[in-house]
Amino acid sequence: MNNPSNLLSGRRGFYGVKKERLSEIMVLALPIIGGMMSQTLLNIIDIKMVSHLGPTAIAAVGFCSFINFVAASVFIGLSVGVQAIVARRMGENQLKKAARPLNAGIAINLAFAIPVSVALIVLAPQLLNFMLDDEALIAEGLPYLQARFAGIAALGINFCFRGFFSAIRQTRVYLRTIITIHIINVAVSYLLVFGVGPFPEMGALGAGLGTSISLMCGSLIYMIYAYIKCRHFGFGWTMPKRHVVSQVLKISIPASLQQLFFAGGFTVFFWIISQVGTDEVALSNIYVNLLMVAALPCIGFGLAASTLVSQALGRKEPEDAHAWAWDVAKVASVAVCLIGVPLAIFPEFFLGFFFDDEELIQNGAPILRLVGLMMPLDAMGIVFLNALQGAGATSQTMRVTVVAQWLVCLPLTFCVGPLLGLGLSAIWIVQVAYRSVQAMIFMGMWQKRRWQSIQL
Repeated sequence: MNNPSNLLSGRRGFYGVKKERLSEIMVLALPIIGGMMSQTLLNIIDIKMVSHLGPTAIAAVGFCSFINFVAASVFIGLSVGVQAIVARRMGENQLKKAARPLNAGIAINLAFAIPVSVALIVLAPQLLNFMLDDEALIAEGLPYLQARFAGIAALGINFCFRGFFSAIRQTRVYLRTIITIHIINVAVSYLLVFGVGPFPEMGALGAGLGTSISLMCGSLIYMIYAYIKCRHFGFGWTMPKRHVVSQVLKISIPASLQQLFFAGGFTVFFWIISQVGTDEVALSNIYVNLLMVAALPCIGFGLAASTLVSQALGRKEPEDAHAWAWDVAKVASVAVCLIGVPLAIFPEFFLGFFFDDEELIQNGAPILRLVGLMMPLDAMGIVFLNALQGAGATSQTMRVTVVAQWLVCLPLTFCVGPLLGLGLSAIWIVQVAYRSVQAMIFMGMWQKRRWQSIQL
């Protein structure tokens, strides 16, 4: 472990970060990044599996996957509380209590996510009829959406385990399990989508069932592994104590609301762009997907920062906690340059992968260049957001993100877009400015160090 006296000593490695600290960052972050990259690949495979059913099936799977993400975001946010509190206990050397927040996260998911899933399955027809006018899209998407809703509790539990294993610095367990989940998903989905052997051909429904079944298998794998390997951390089947549940909820509810508002904000963002034009929606879809690719390593580094910060605070070393966030932010910003700089230098080349229309490529290139240049600062914002959450400042970060997105970015986007007709460039200048200012706000919050006094 590092301590404040070591911060300015020793040989410097990558971008001013000492080599031993860089090693700790990479050991934590790389398995998470690998797991998330595999998830991106799996999404592409899922779309490919249903592509033979036609564009309606592709559109239905894509749209309903996003609805499921919005519905599950509340339970995904529980992982923030689990990771922050577990890491704090590890730093305090209270190893026998470390898994208690995980026990609470699992219990909360079982108690609330299962009833919510049942309710959403029943209400799914009304939900899709409210959101869509296309009967074919509804008919194709409804069974897929209901199948995905069935896996919400398992998804929430899996995220809690990701937070736990990140907090105890065993992210390789997460990587191995997530890859196993993906293998199960591909195998089961293939059997059910195409009707191989004795299995009926289910189409998009089969893809949804394959995903939910694989998530449930993942939860079972995590639980068996934790019961065998992590009982000395306090993992078990006993009911969690009320004060532990209260701690997890106190940290997690703001993070869950943040996830919910963020996902809903992107829905509104694309609705606003749809009022401008179809080409604008197509280009924005590419920009957002490229941003998401860049965000994957940033989230991995952010989760590493959350663990390192919380453990340092548990050791009563606030200076070390402060330094960890900056070290991780430096590494993340340089790493994401590997994506952002090529986008900024060769925007026409990358847009050419998606479009044949030369005029559309030329119109979209300046915006993609701007997006690429913004990525390193956005990476630092994601790291500091996670570092603040690791310190327990989830209420503060939730207020910043909700205000910045809903009260500033979205109204300005509507004004410069549909209202004033300034075009897609103005819309994305607002988006880039919003992300950049938000990143700087998180940096400022980190520098004020009010998070140091938060007790978990």
